[in-house]
Amino acid sequence: MSSSSVSLTANPTVVARRKPVLLPDVKIPSSTAATDVPLATAAATTSSKDVGLSPSRNNDPAVQEALGDTADARRVRKLPPKKERPWWVNAMGGFAKNFVLLTVVVGLAQLVLKLAVKSAVTPPELMDFEGRIAEVEGLVKKTVNSLQVQMDVVDERVGSKVLGLRKEVKEARESGEKLGSEVRVLAEKSRFLERGLKELRDGDWLSREELQGFVDEVRAAKKRNGDARSDVSFDELRAYAREMLIKQIARHVADGIGMVDYAVASGGGSVVGHSEAYSAGNGWLALINRQGVHADAIKMLKPSFGEPGQCFPLKGRSGFVVVKLRTSIVPEAVTLEHVAKSVAFDRTSAPKHCHVSGWLQGQSDVATVDAAKMLPLTEFTYDLDKSNAQTFGVESSVGLINRVRLDFYSNHGSTTHTCIYRLRVHGQEMASESLLAMSS
Repeated sequence: MSSSSVSLTANPTVVARRKPVLLPDVKIPSSTAATDVPLATAAATTSSKDVGLSPSRNNDPAVQEALGDTADARRVRKLPPKKERPWWVNAMGGFAKNFVLLTVVVGLAQLVLKLAVKSAVTPPELMDFEGRIAEVEGLVKKTVNSLQVQMDVVDERVGSKVLGLRKEVKEARESGEKLGSEVRVLAEKSRFLERGLKELRDGDWLSREELQGFVDEVRAAKKRNGDARSDVSFDELRAYAREMLIKQIARHVADGIGMVDYAVASGGGSVVGHSEAYSAGNGWLALINRQGVHADAIKMLKPSFGEPGQCFPLKGRSGFVVVKLRTSIVPEAVTLEHVAKSVAFDRTSAPKHCHVSGWLQGQSDVATVDAAKMLPLTEFTYDLDKSNAQTFGVESSVGLINRVRLDFYSNHGSTTHTCIYRLRVHGQEMASESLLAMSS
């Protein structure tokens, strides 16, 4: 049969969709002819539903094979690319495969060995079997060595990864500690700035009226010096303020708080009475004078210069002290001093709850007085967390006094004695002694 075009029998219901179909060149076996006939075709069909083949050709194996190849080509789809697995997964997979292979080989070797022992073989056959066993053992050793090499490589990689992670963790910890120290430094600076701002807000700044008064004082000082100019420069204000500051500092250094003390011993003040002194086995009772005043009681009216132990101890947690002032004054404040915290060994002997009263008395040194004449001056609590010299103002306006009594009702913990380092009395001295006579 010669190659020629094949006529297709179209579906009579879809005449308009008839299309020619060319089949590939195939050799069709035939029972009637001895030669192979190539069949020319071309895949131009859109779907198998649109094209109908004649019954004689549909049953031809060559045509069915050609149509099957075309359908298979259309069913081919692109598979998504495989994701690359981590190196440790590949390593563990290879290890598992080699381990399974080794297990199978060892099992086969044991099986062959059992069969060899059970079967009766001739010596040459046994020698051949032993050679095969030796080959199997060599293969097993080679496989074991390969597995060992792979395990060494895996261990080395895992070890390097672990070392790298440990180094990174250590660096991260050191960075965290450094960051924490820097944060603490910043927090301390922030607290310092907050304290500074609070002090600035709470500071006693000059008001407009006070500043104007200061300028007026500078102008008055210029007039006294023969300068008639009314304008005041900034340099003149600064010079005058510097002079005033130096005077205040000198006054403060002279007595520590910048106020006149009318109870100081060097100015004429004296102790005329007190509660029982604390002897501590030193025989102090022999030092008491006729008025019942201990010789060391004068320490309460002298500067201690911050030296621990330079005080007058009184027995127990409560007691009193009566002081005669150098002259009659109108009281304004009272100062109680104890040893500073920075140099003290023990501050539990400091008085705590105190009451101060005063009255006017003649020149007698008798400490007893009628309670009706005693005027309350102030009541306060000595705070160990504040300055060692604490000043308390007189609460109400009183007249002239020349006697002061300090009563303390508790201390800061000592059960044996209470120490008084220094007691000061501040006020205004009257210009005329006639006022004293009228008051008495």
